[in-house]
Amino acid sequence: MSNIITGIISFLYNNLGYVVSVVITLLGIIGSNINLRKTYKNEINKIRTEKIYEITEGMPLEIIDIMKDIVKNKRNMSKNVDNLSKFWNKLIAYGSPDAVKIGCYIQQSAYNKENNEKLLAAYSLLITQLKFDLTNQITSPESYFLINITDYKKTRDKQIKNLIEIIDQLNLNKEFKKIIKK
Repeated sequence: MSNIITGIISFLYNNLGYVVSVVITLLGIIGSNINLRKTYKNEINKIRTEKIYEITEGMPLEIIDIMKDIVKNKRNMSKNVDNLSKFWNKLIAYGSPDAVKIGCYIQQSAYNKENNEKLLAAYSLLITQLKFDLTNQITSPESYFLINITDYKKTRDKQIKNLIEIIDQLNLNKEFKKIIKK
């Protein structure tokens, strides 16, 4: 047995350069493999994020078109919401948790025949949330009303109350409340 140990020690001593090179090479291969796996996972996540962005980037504009149709044609909100299954499916599949909460609130409110002003406030919050999800920028939920409703001053106090009530009820980003002009 001592001859075997002596032989191994002698081999390692005589070939130390080769042994060190082999060990370093193996460690390098293992390290490269680990790094390659991390890079691959990061690339997959990046591709997923880009795909979700491509799918959701037009959603705020879709909501604006729906709201314009509702305001200009004075259509019943619940009938209009019923025709949006494709949009709602996209929102559920790719929207952030807060965007989905707002979407569920809109659907439930339409089903319960809430007043149109409260639903418009919810739609406005959905635009704000989707923009925040896509750009990380917060615009006032009032922006839609200021741009598209000519007599907004008449209903402003009521809409601000609706916006704040929905933000609190759904526990949305508190920054949305702060940006509403008082």
